[in-house]
Amino acid sequence: MLMRRAYDTKKGFGAALMLMIAYGASIGGVGTPVGTPPNVHLYRGIHQAVSLKRRPLCLYSGCCSAFPQSSFLVLITWGYLSFVIFRYPTTGWQAKPSILQSRLTALGPMSQEEKKVLLVSVLTALLWIFRENLLLGSVTIPGWSRFAASASDGSKIRPSP
Repeated sequence: MLMRRAYDTKKGFGAALMLMIAYGASIGGVGTPVGTPPNVHLYRGIHQAVSLKRRPLCLYSGCCSAFPQSSFLVLITWGYLSFVIFRYPTTGWQAKPSILQSRLTALGPMSQEEKKVLLVSVLTALLWIFRENLLLGSVTIPGWSRFAASASDGSKIRPSP
């Protein structure tokens, strides 16, 4: 009963939820090199203009360069959705945090399918991040792409020197 009163969809929750999904996809697309096709061209142009021959263009460097603008956009979007479109209610789960805990407990343990989706998601993210050598000060974490041939030369997969 408290949950139903706290989230009255007639007062903007549905609109805020849909806008949150749309804005999140847009901000995520801007924040990563693989988010939208123009991002790849932008990052390549910046990479060539600055002449970063020492450092390869990779997901990590692209995300680091887009982090400030993405963080700013997330904060602006959160403020707009939270305080303009859909103001948070003061009843329900905010008044009693135990409601959230009971809902979480009611979900139970993760199913096999949920664990598989989590594994695939984490592996995909790790493969994107560690594609190229990752330079962390004096430490270099080797990337996996050095073991694969260029897609344009048509050769088989082989380790590079």
